[in-house]
Amino acid sequence: MDHGTTYASQERKLNSFHLKCLRHILHIQWQDRVPSTEVLKRANMHSMFVILSKRCLRWLGHVKRMECDLILKDLLYGERANGS
Repeated sequence: MDHGTTYASQERKLNSFHLKCLRHILHIQWQDRVPSTEVLKRANMHSMFVILSKRCLRWLGHVKRMECDLILKDLLYGERANGS
């Protein structure tokens, strides 16, 4: 993953917030020095990176099954030669 992009920066911030919320729910303080992997394990959850990747793949699956002449699908596959 390219950490220089704006999207990657937003993903990191969202993941940090996700972990902060899980730590609060599980009553884990920062002084406890519990690693993020352990927090996710205790919460029986995936990181936000995994959740976002799964949702992106799910959305791409919907787009792939769409009719062939839709602009969204053409844009995804880069098949639009002209137009506004």
